Amino acid sequence: MSEDWQVISDLLDEGQLHSFHWEALLKRICIVTQCLRTGSDGEGLERVPVLLSFTDIEVLFIGHHPTKLNIAPEDYKLKRKLSHDDLKHWEFSPLEFYLSVNSPQRIEDALFAFDRQWIIGEESDLSGSDYSIVISLSHSPILGLPTNNIELLFACGGISVESQGAPLDLDTWTMQYKAWWESWKTYWDKKLEDREIGEDSAGLEEVFIPAGIEPPPDLDYFPPREPAFQLEPHDLPEELVRPIRMWFESKHSGDGVMRAQSSERLGKDLAEQAEDEEEDFIENFDGWGYARQIDSWWSRGSVSFVEVRGLEHRMPFEGRTEENTETVWSFQLRWREDRWIIRTLSQGWVPSGSAPAKAAAEKSWLKDWTSGHLKTNREKSF
Repeated sequence: MSEDWQVISDLLDEGQLHSFHWEALLKRICIVTQCLRTGSDGEGLERVPVLLSFTDIEVLFIGHHPTKLNIAPEDYKLKRKLSHDDLKHWEFSPLEFYLSVNSPQRIEDALFAFDRQWIIGEESDLSGSDYSIVISLSHSPILGLPTNNIELLFACGGISVESQGAPLDLDTWTMQYKAWWESWKTYWDKKLEDREIGEDSAGLEEVFIPAGIEPPPDLDYFPPREPAFQLEPHDLPEELVRPIRMWFESKHSGDGVMRAQSSERLGKDLAEQAEDEEEDFIENFDGWGYARQIDSWWSRGSVSFVEVRGLEHRMPFEGRTEENTETVWSFQLRWREDRWIIRTLSQGWVPSGSAPAKAAAEKSWLKDWTSGHLKTNREKSF
């Protein structure tokens, strides 16, 4: 039964959370969402609310953590926290969210929040309930700026769905979800074919613009034969170096198993993750990273942060010449059982200003790059 409910994560894709209502005495949580649906008669239902009810609530947890990966737990300051009163009287504007059912990875993510509030129960009580629900609000502005990541975790004994006052079974909801995207595809096929539909002539279809159709990459292309991972002297412990080295080297070797091991996710076996990584390798074939120095790092208990500077090589493509650009990667790592794994990362490019610049004197590795012009903050070639 629980396996059936996991499909809700997909059905709520691109949906919005309109309200969250915790009824403490009834041990019930109700949320109202609007999501992408089309009825069997072609009627657009994307603005018709869907009500999800979760009963027999035994655990309720609120977690907060920063959106910036480099903020250490002791430096994380909240202007205000989402409170249990907010959950009883939701007064926020509609916002994007992600809901998961019985996802070990999402549960772990919630429990790794820097600020934790157990409103009902405790972590050990999660195993005694049929369903563990996580509602993730990423980069949420509801507590003011800077934005925060907010995790609402609760355990319940039952789930029900209704819309327009009648039960909504998962099969019907799935058909409605698929019908909306089929209609979206039809709309854009026609628009791209005859170019006659004006930008203001459509509704929600115009919001979800399809990516351009690109020819497949040249999978025989080889990036520069420079070392993928060659760090200047540093003091980063080897146990933290290992998963980051695997992450960089696996892209160059096309080793999906190695990439999966560097950031192993709960709830999915390694072979499945390796297949996902190999598909991603082909979809994102045109970029390769080269790690050269550790800019900064910290480690606090079971959470660590590492900032790596180097460069990204982009292959020639569709009239674009090859590029080598100074880049900074930010990794947040998590201790799991007996090793560190990469949980999340971000990337910025120095010439564009999305990553901090450093003087050439602070980057002795620049002189060792011999495979073409390297775009740095000073736009010089080394």
